[in-house]
Amino acid sequence: MIAYQPSHVVVVALILFMLARVAYYQLKLRSIKQYRSKYQSYLDALSTNAQDWSSFDTFAESRTEILKLFDQAKLTEGLVPVFKDFPIGNNLKVQSGTAEPWDNLTATDKHIVAANRKTFHEAIGYFRARRNETFSITYWIELVVLHPRMIVGSLGGNKDGIIAILLNIVAIPSEAIAIYEWFIRH
Repeated sequence: MIAYQPSHVVVVALILFMLARVAYYQLKLRSIKQYRSKYQSYLDALSTNAQDWSSFDTFAESRTEILKLFDQAKLTEGLVPVFKDFPIGNNLKVQSGTAEPWDNLTATDKHIVAANRKTFHEAIGYFRARRNETFSITYWIELVVLHPRMIVGSLGGNKDGIIAILLNIVAIPSEAIAIYEWFIRH
């Protein structure tokens, strides 16, 4: 029978945390890729003039989830120019204003479509990077060193405020002592 040691609990907890983190970001990555595929199907149906409303309905119903994923990927929405055609001369185009791409996900203006495609790819990159950083030693060092600040920030506090800095000052030496004692015992 294997003797119970606290270090086993720590290793198992760490492995479970890593697996949960990888699974979480993999699910987000898969979701945003599926929504990008729905977006492309919607655009393809519009370009063929098939009058197939099922792809529009499927994509339009996903708008809330898509915007939530964009937000979780910490992306910000910019404005894109909107142009109008004037039948004067050589098809003169004049900027008539700006539009928010996320509010116009179903629009077919080429500037809005390009901005939305870019946003999908940025979200995919974000979720892939978060998943992959789970295996990076740099991530784990930052987590140990900066976790009091992260906790304060996730609780809605100012992660650069005096409370977070004081927690870091107290936590880092205590973590170093705990790690040192763990190595001494093993």
